[in-house]
Amino acid sequence: MYPSTMIAFNVAKQTKLATVLGIEGFQVLFDKPETAKDRKVTFDPVNEFFTHCSATSENCVMLASKYFNLVSYEEALQLYKEYKNGQ
Repeated sequence: MYPSTMIAFNVAKQTKLATVLGIEGFQVLFDKPETAKDRKVTFDPVNEFFTHCSATSENCVMLASKYFNLVSYEEALQLYKEYKNGQ
């Protein structure tokens, strides 16, 4: 059995320094069920951000473009082509 993220990162009440409740500029999205009792989260920015932080080498561009407004691979390529054509 694989260890959970909590075990892998040694997350426990004794090791926790803070709890992230939200990310400024992003909101939790819910689906629109028949009743409020059946409401489910469709997008949780805190969960997504910290899930991808566990493998930053693989997810750094996605995190940077989505959460820090930096360019993606496609945008960087387009900017490079524009730069080269302008010379």
